[in-house]
Amino acid sequence: MTRYTQEQRTALVQGYHDSGLSLREYAEANRHAVERHAGKDGAILAERKKVLEAAKQKTPERWSRSTRNCNPIKAVILNPDKPVSDNIQKAG
Repeated sequence: MTRYTQEQRTALVQGYHDSGLSLREYAEANRHAVERHAGKDGAILAERKKVLEAAKQKTPERWSRSTRNCNPIKAVILNPDKPVSDNIQKAG
């Protein structure tokens, strides 16, 4: 079970209230981010790759190109136009 800090819980609730979505819609929209932060993205992407490859084998006529990239992303940089050293927040 993922444990959230008080700040994380507050941010999730505030995001829900600000979104104008139903709770189900908001949870679905944010599910992938939560899974990524919990370290589950590698397993999810590996399973997705198996499903896509099986679908391509079953009906190759529906695939004009290769399947989508299912490799996990190691890091996400929110401001890629800035030098990398400016994007890294120092732990302190």
